[in-house]
Amino acid sequence: MKLYKKVFKVCSSTFLASTLVLSAGTAVFAQAKDVENHWAQNQITKWVDAGYVKGYEDGTFKPNNSITRAEFIRLVNQSFGFTEVATITYTDVAPSQWFYSEVAKAKAAGYISGYEDGTMKPNNKISRQEAAAIIQRLLKLQGTEASSFQDGQAIASWAKGAVGSVAANKIMNGYPDGTFKPATNITRAESVVTLDKAMGAKGTDSPVASQAPGKTYDKAGTYGASAGKTDTIQGDVIISAADVKLQNTVIDGNLLIAESVGSGNVYLNNVTVKGTTTVKGGGSNSIYAADSTLGKVVVNKNDVHLVASGTTAASSVVVQSGAKIEQGSLSSSAKGFGTISIAAVSSGTVKLVGNFDSVTVDGKASIELSNGKVDSLDVSKGAEGASLTVMSDANVKNLTVNDASKVYGSGKIENAKVNVNGVSFATRPTNVQTASGVTVSISSSNGGGGGGGGSSTTTTKKSYTNGAIINVNDLSGITSIEITSGTVTLNGIIPAGKTVTVKASATLTGTGTINGNLILENTGTTLHGITVNGTTTIQ
Repeated sequence: MKLYKKVFKVCSSTFLASTLVLSAGTAVFAQAKDVENHWAQNQITKWVDAGYVKGYEDGTFKPNNSITRAEFIRLVNQSFGFTEVATITYTDVAPSQWFYSEVAKAKAAGYISGYEDGTMKPNNKISRQEAAAIIQRLLKLQGTEASSFQDGQAIASWAKGAVGSVAANKIMNGYPDGTFKPATNITRAESVVTLDKAMGAKGTDSPVASQAPGKTYDKAGTYGASAGKTDTIQGDVIISAADVKLQNTVIDGNLLIAESVGSGNVYLNNVTVKGTTTVKGGGSNSIYAADSTLGKVVVNKNDVHLVASGTTAASSVVVQSGAKIEQGSLSSSAKGFGTISIAAVSSGTVKLVGNFDSVTVDGKASIELSNGKVDSLDVSKGAEGASLTVMSDANVKNLTVNDASKVYGSGKIENAKVNVNGVSFATRPTNVQTASGVTVSISSSNGGGGGGGGSSTTTTKKSYTNGAIINVNDLSGITSIEITSGTVTLNGIIPAGKTVTVKASATLTGTGTINGNLILENTGTTLHGITVNGTTTIQ
């Protein structure tokens, strides 16, 4: 008989550092009135045009204001392209808060940890020495003593090596008086410039590069080489206007479809992007990729519509917002947007139309499948509360569920493997496999011709009360058996894969055998003459 205890691990750290800025404002603008002639004007203008920072509704940017830890985390995730999420248990970060998924990404990327009291303090302002520490972590810089600053003695011991390393690599500078001001909150302008330099030092395919983009298309029109020829652009490309058609072009860098595209359309015909394609603009009709090779695609524009056709192929598509991803008229061997990863999406629905090789749900999101099939669909640990609707014209070959979620719709699911409790299906999958002790709820609706028909509800749980005799022949499809009260008799063999739970002061008696697991929920329960070959847990 095995007894289990829950073990909680508290992550100990001294800080969550910060260096960059994400505004809380809502307006994107070409030039803020308080940025002109500012020392960081060039970098701020570039980042605003790219859609990675925003100004305020009054037309200002407030470059000398400070930022919070949560704002910093979101911008780092966007600029470094972090999308994987980890399980987080910070007491001051709730799933309902806008920064929950961003903190989960930061934890997975390894550049934050919480305080010893289990908090993350997302709304605290970030100091310059915290900024230096996080940059050191992101870039894996070798620590160097910060002896060149006049106020070096004021730098916290945990930050001395970080401050020295970012200064030595010219990512963060001191002030004209020779000080670093480690405890001073970093400003919005300093944050943008620091991250711009950090991305240059990183040398990765960031959605926004530290150098000026290779080309910006800010007016509607057709660009690129004529048929039979190819243009090559060295560097990054930004499309910042609607109704841009780019054709016969190789981009030796990243492509950004900026927020300033609004709800307009963008057309990519025979375009190769060697870096990352980031979609932050476009509407319900909107981004068309024909005969194009896009590498990694990051979608972060609510309700945008991406359509792949011809020989188009993307290595992966990371969806961070409500969006419609459609496999259009593809050639027989083309993958299109075949591999999808869905992060936590706070609003909107991720709609997948067509045939997809692999779909992974990494965070809480609403997903709809229609007019096609998915070969492999995985709901990851950390996606609690996710909902999946399989329309009548959709099919899922293999579904694996690792966190509590709901599956709606009348579409077919061939094989479902459920590893956790809290999972429900509107329509019974053809085959259901559950982990030991897991209960799945299934409600099936079947209609008849001419408007007739009815509905029935089935469950994988069966309960017995005082005086009942368990008939093992009635347990087909049942994975959880509960003895809720009184004395219940078992004389047959309950096969492996089924869990028996004895509640309250109930008694299970007879000559039967349980080849699965047994749970005794309370003291006072009685087993008489029963053989248990699985694991017995006392709760």
